[in-house]
Amino acid sequence: MRRRTFLTATTATAATAASALTGIQTASAATDRTLRLPAPTGPWPVGTTTRALTDTQRSDPWNGARTREIALTVFYPAAAVRGYQRAPQLAPAAAEVFKQLDAGVLHPELPPSGVDWAATLTHSYVDAPAVAGRHPTLLYSSAGADPRTVGTSLAEDLASHGYVVVTMDHPGEASEVVFPDGRLLVIEISPDVQTDPVRSRLMMDTRFADMRFVLDQLDAEQVGVYGHSAGGATAAVSLAHPKVRAAVNLEGYLDTLDGLRSAGTPAPGSRPHDDGRPSQTHRPLQLRHLRRTTTGPRLLRQLSGPQALTQLLYRE
Repeated sequence: MRRRTFLTATTATAATAASALTGIQTASAATDRTLRLPAPTGPWPVGTTTRALTDTQRSDPWNGARTREIALTVFYPAAAVRGYQRAPQLAPAAAEVFKQLDAGVLHPELPPSGVDWAATLTHSYVDAPAVAGRHPTLLYSSAGADPRTVGTSLAEDLASHGYVVVTMDHPGEASEVVFPDGRLLVIEISPDVQTDPVRSRLMMDTRFADMRFVLDQLDAEQVGVYGHSAGGATAAVSLAHPKVRAAVNLEGYLDTLDGLRSAGTPAPGSRPHDDGRPSQTHRPLQLRHLRRTTTGPRLLRQLSGPQALTQLLYRE
């Protein structure tokens, strides 16, 4: 299980990936494989577009910029897709970083070579017209170090069933972020975030603030939020926002909720293992704290197994 971690990623690795962007070869070697994403299962074709939002009330904690900029991809049910192009899962520049950093370091289960990551197409059509009317809205937060593109398949499938799905990046923390104007931002946070409780809390607080800001900008009265690992914890905390009616926490731990842990202090009842993960026996304490300290959420179901933890929550 991945916990909002950067594993063995180093700033040197990120710098190497960034420097390799000069003169990128967009054509893959003849032996490189092209991976295919699973097709959406719903009745609607899917459209997609990208957006960027700028929070002028916050500075960026990772690079010192005076404002905080968030990149988004929106998936939605499309009225027609003929004549529109399918979007790639990764832009060429992002694919080059993904090959060296994500596949090479962050996700050792992925092949470090032999794959043309830039060649994978989504099943979503760029700027296709949307189906008329209002649709239920979902917001996705990715795991620590992961870009929003990792969540493409699930977002497309949900959109094919009539949802508008907004996937968001947490720049500076994600391995690579591509903005709508083509700018590429490579990971800036240092690896000590996994061992330094102060920096770990800063990372999660930044995520929480990113989520609140995006929710404030959405033209929707009721929103569902889902996320994985650090994104799962972010989804759970989002229940405090008045727009959020439901949240799905996929493998995210709740040890950074306000009042459950102060900077540098282990969460009461969490007793982390050597890898920082709270023990299975103390998870109920975290859930009870979530119910006490947020307005309205109630635990629907907790699905757990040897390597999985999913919490489904809603607001009454």
